[in-house]
Amino acid sequence: MTGSKRLVVAAALVMGLVLSGCATRTASPTSAPHSGVSGTCQIDGGPAIMTSSGPASPPRRPFPGQVVVHSGGSSGPVVGRVQTDKMGRFRLELPPGTYTLVLWQAAPQTVDVLPGQFTNVELVIHAV
Repeated sequence: MTGSKRLVVAAALVMGLVLSGCATRTASPTSAPHSGVSGTCQIDGGPAIMTSSGPASPPRRPFPGQVVVHSGGSSGPVVGRVQTDKMGRFRLELPPGTYTLVLWQAAPQTVDVLPGQFTNVELVIHAV
């Protein structure tokens, strides 16, 4: 075999070993699993209305908006922002910890994010 053919064969063998190693590799125990917050933003339908069967609350509606995420309370540093979709749904990856979620005119909500889990929240704006 000539030198250039040996080089090509050696490169092919190395590439095969590398690719076979990638195909069987599993996640290392030190890699961080996904965690964060997900949920919906809604606006309530307003005060109860009187119906033939008694008082009833109008249904909640999706509220598209931006959720701002703080660490250390609602006056703490902003660590993330996420825009909801038109149905008010959102999802944001965050490392484990305690966060405060703020949505325009909704009460701030404090949540704990656990390793490997998404904490589900519902942020509601109350109509007046």
